[in-house]
Amino acid sequence: MERERIGILFPGEMGTAIGALLVAEGHEVVTTLEGRSRATIERCQGAEFTVLGSLSEVISESTMVWSFIHPDGASDLAEQVLAAVAHVGSRPIYIDGNSIAPAVAVSIAERLATQHVDFVDATIHGDSGRLRERSVLYLSGTQTERIASTLGGAMRLRLLGSEPGAASRFKMTIAGVSKGASALLMEVASFAARQGVLEAWIDDCRHFYPALMQTMETMLPTYARHSGRRAAELNDIGRTICELGLRPGLIAEAQRLVARLAAHDSDEAMLDCKAEGTSLDDFLAALGTLSLLKPDPVSIPESADSPISAHCSSTREERPHGPPNP
Repeated sequence: MERERIGILFPGEMGTAIGALLVAEGHEVVTTLEGRSRATIERCQGAEFTVLGSLSEVISESTMVWSFIHPDGASDLAEQVLAAVAHVGSRPIYIDGNSIAPAVAVSIAERLATQHVDFVDATIHGDSGRLRERSVLYLSGTQTERIASTLGGAMRLRLLGSEPGAASRFKMTIAGVSKGASALLMEVASFAARQGVLEAWIDDCRHFYPALMQTMETMLPTYARHSGRRAAELNDIGRTICELGLRPGLIAEAQRLVARLAAHDSDEAMLDCKAEGTSLDDFLAALGTLSLLKPDPVSIPESADSPISAHCSSTREERPHGPPNP
């Protein structure tokens, strides 16, 4: 396999993890720390990446560039890359590795096409700390085989054709299961805590549902740090379901619950759970002190609350339940 120079924008948790796989496969990874946070700078210092002075230099010197950024900034970063492409004249393959909505992936692909830049929709399901063992990278676009070859079998891949947005849509079907199960566990844990039986409930869940609880051990405590993002991702899933002419049910309720959790982001109970290494037991105990299931309204952060139902009603006419009249 030919050694390539591959850009990472930017070396956050996932960007650093993917970059480490590429380095292990013999590639040179380049990035820039221009405008990045102290946490990103410190993370990059521990990786074997070449740090360049600017985004334009990364575009100029790379054969392909991965985007790893908060999903809200994915479109803006693509525009910055387009400006850099126009300035330096290089056209590396652009790989969006963010959890973006399919429509956003299509929009980015269309914008990049105006400068003849190939786009790959790439989305990861799993933990950045266990990319080799447990995570899956979904890819769609005209250059998926090329991207797959650079990883050399370092992690599980699923290639989903040439259509931009296909990988993002498929990831939603998997993420909907994990996020729905997480919301259900949070709801029932709140119910158990209200009855004063949370500890016994957790113990019996481990007895009856060991595989589920093992999965939740690492997944669910992350909601203390990422509840706003998880609510937004659930909203994207619900909207995509609506766009297919279907009605989101459990997904819509999961989004509502996680958005309520996001409203407690600054509560002392949640602040105590934001540290890495928080156990499932500690997270569920903290959850039991909140009012997630109370019927009175809470102030939900704007970033977490974009009602799915309103979008559904605007995209299709409501139909009655039940069989059609004879």
